[in-house]
Amino acid sequence: MNTATPSSPALSAQPPRRLVWRWLLAILMLLVALGTLWFAWLVRFPWHLESFDSAKVAQLTPEKRAAYEQELFSEVLHWFRPTQRYPTWEPNYYLPREQRWLEMANDGFELAHIVLRVVQPGAGKKYNAGPAFKRLEALAEQGDQGAMCLMQSLSIIASPRDVTPQIDERARHWMVEGAKLGHPECLLMQGGRMLVGSDGQPMDPERGKALIFESVRKGYTHGSGMLAEHFKEQGLDDFADVKRVYCWRIWGAKVHQAMEPMKSVRYAVEQDAPAALRAELLNQLNELREWDPKVEECVALSRED
Repeated sequence: MNTATPSSPALSAQPPRRLVWRWLLAILMLLVALGTLWFAWLVRFPWHLESFDSAKVAQLTPEKRAAYEQELFSEVLHWFRPTQRYPTWEPNYYLPREQRWLEMANDGFELAHIVLRVVQPGAGKKYNAGPAFKRLEALAEQGDQGAMCLMQSLSIIASPRDVTPQIDERARHWMVEGAKLGHPECLLMQGGRMLVGSDGQPMDPERGKALIFESVRKGYTHGSGMLAEHFKEQGLDDFADVKRVYCWRIWGAKVHQAMEPMKSVRYAVEQDAPAALRAELLNQLNELREWDPKVEECVALSRED
């Protein structure tokens, strides 16, 4: 028989049951919080992606690497959006893009592997871009012009929390360096910024157009839509203006999914051209319906500006 009274030493030495449960609950909450943090850290890395096999780099010819670079740069900013190469009507149109980039990486093209370390088109996921930026910096230091340009591209599509002011500065630095060396993508990016004076570049439309034209001549026509927009903003005061915009819209539509070029330019004329000239300009534009210009024709038309 327990003869201890409520105030006896035997009962006072036993910890209150409520206090024990509070401690257990606190420990459980701490474990849940730690587990959540660990999981959040875990999913920031592309564990599904195998390491890049650097031994395959030597098997990639300069010509094939150049072709891979042009294809990658035409798609990377649209990694989770449809393009003509990966249109909306294809089933799971983002997965083929991911598979294609993986194919390039397995062929020894490291830049494609670096992009896949940051974004996964098939799942719409973004991963920690820090290691990718470090690798691009190392490659750029070694003279890899594609890496110089890709740093700028990844700074645009990566998660904002991974793009520090230092990363921004290095991306701009390498973009300019790559442009000096004549890489088409860096020329395109710097030229586009000089059209409007953004991202640390001075506003110099003439110089900007010259850089973009040089890029276009090297096959990097995915910036054509940028030129079409630039010339549209300059005004549609005569047929030369309309024809120039239409020319670049045609080339832009060869890469990106957008409004049909004729429909797009007709709408622009109806909205922006002088009212007294609209009917005449629309009739002249309609005569170009079967026009399939070479990119050099667009450049020539633009030099008349």
